[in-house]
Amino acid sequence: MTVDLSNAVKNEVACAVPSETPPTSSASEQHFATNHLLTNLRQRTISSGFVTATAQGAQFFLNLAYIMALARLLVPQDFGLVAMVTTVMGFLRIFQDAGLSTATVQRQEITHAQVSNLFWVNVAVRWRRQSRGSIVNPG
Repeated sequence: MTVDLSNAVKNEVACAVPSETPPTSSASEQHFATNHLLTNLRQRTISSGFVTATAQGAQFFLNLAYIMALARLLVPQDFGLVAMVTTVMGFLRIFQDAGLSTATVQRQEITHAQVSNLFWVNVAVRWRRQSRGSIVNPG
C-alpha cells in the first residue's frame, strides 16, 4: 500500500511560508513599506483629488481676500511694491526644497538612509538660503 504525501507536504509548506508580502530586510525598512496603500486605490485617488481641489480653492479665495484688504489699506505706491515682492517670492517658492521632496515621492522603494540624507540636505539648503537672506538684509 502506497501513501501519497505530496499534497500534505505542499499544504505544510504553504502554511509555513506566508505569501502576502515578502519580508523586508529590517524593522526600520517596514516603516517605509507602501504595499498597504495599493488596496482601494481608486477611492483613495478620488478622495485625495477632492481634498487637493478644496485646499487649492480655499487658498485662492484667501489670497484674493488678502490682496483686496491690502489694496484698501495701502497707498497705491506701497501696494505696487507689495505686488512686485509677492510675485518674486511666488516664483522663488518653486525652488523652495530644490526638488528633493518630489524626488522622494517618485521613488518606488526608499531606504531609511536615503530619507535621512534627503532630510539633512534639505536642512542645509534651507539654512544656506536663510543665512544668505540674513546677510543681505540684517535689519
